[in-house]
Amino acid sequence: QDLRKLLISKRSELRLTRLETWAQPGVPDLLVCDHHGRFHFIELKVSKGRKVNLSPHQIAWLTNHNHASAWIIVRHRHKGDERLSLYHAEQAMSLKERGLDTAARRYVENKKEWHTLFDLIAPM
Repeated sequence: QDLRKLLISKRSELRLTRLETWAQPGVPDLLVCDHHGRFHFIELKVSKGRKVNLSPHQIAWLTNHNHASAWIIVRHRHKGDERLSLYHAEQAMSLKERGLDTAARRYVENKKEWHTLFDLIAPM
């Protein structure tokens, strides 16, 4: 919800659709349509430690679609602050095995700047 509110205020051209599907396990949580009409899939995760809990279905989906704009955003604590880390779908297996030791494509610590992750996902 925090990320959604920021995106609405800072990147209002993005259209967000929360996906809740039981028909195909592993489909990411969020579908984003940018101002060019391109779609981006985002798996949202919260990590309380260094581990990121991706299910086998999620890993399979992300791996099968790693040529697309498919991403993983992990919300976690870092030195007392909340941080968002961005990973590409091709990093799904490493993220499952190595957790947050996997190098993020980008991370943002300032909550007011979380929307900047979408500059990499859906450039303006």
